[in-house]
Amino acid sequence: MLIEKNIMGMPQGFYIITIAEKAEVAATIAAVLSHPIAETPKPVFVPVSISLITHRRLFQDGYTYGFQINEPLGLRWINPKNVDLWMAFDEISFTVANRAVIEEGPPPRNFYRTVFPDPVIKCEIAIPPIPSYPENMAGWISKINNEVGVLKKKILGAFYDSS
Repeated sequence: MLIEKNIMGMPQGFYIITIAEKAEVAATIAAVLSHPIAETPKPVFVPVSISLITHRRLFQDGYTYGFQINEPLGLRWINPKNVDLWMAFDEISFTVANRAVIEEGPPPRNFYRTVFPDPVIKCEIAIPPIPSYPENMAGWISKINNEVGVLKKKILGAFYDSS
């Protein structure tokens, strides 16, 4: 006797780099994109920055607003052959990410190439200036959350469709 089960497969791993010239932008966008995804498995968002951190308090302030904002990595710690999607938030990071893919790629060939044919996308969103006072941080994070909302829905849709 054959017993059929309706079992949904696990989504494929989705390794995403948020890259920006400013460390604070890359880190905050990665935190906003991964929040509040409680399910496991989930896409992995890794911040990468071109410059050094200038607003170190951002990483402590993130906890106040319910976000785990991680310090970004340098590009040397990333193997482009393992990155499914590079999300660049300025022209410099877009150029750097494309160069990394060309020189050290290619990116993985998997389900996500059908949704994101180009492994590097330039995210044309308005990033407000980083506030100088901690009490303005909640508004700044909220504005970024609103700006990346459409991208987040597309990423999560692709992730859950990959199962």
